[in-house]
Amino acid sequence: MIQYTYIRYCHKAGHRVIPERIKQMVSIPHHRMVPVFLVLTDVFSIDDEALAEFRAVFRSIVREVRAELGHL
Repeated sequence: MIQYTYIRYCHKAGHRVIPERIKQMVSIPHHRMVPVFLVLTDVFSIDDEALAEFRAVFRSIVREVRAELGHL
């Protein structure tokens, strides 16, 4: 069995975000107590408004995944 030290998910700014899919991808390692880092790349390719929307979506995903484990 592979033991991961951490998982890093990189998402390119400007690409479509599918919150349920990202939540599914990061939930499994998080439930196994493996640290998960969500990284938004190429942030200078979008305007400030779009960046704020991306950050809000990713914050929401983090809150939902943490809430499932009772980490609020």
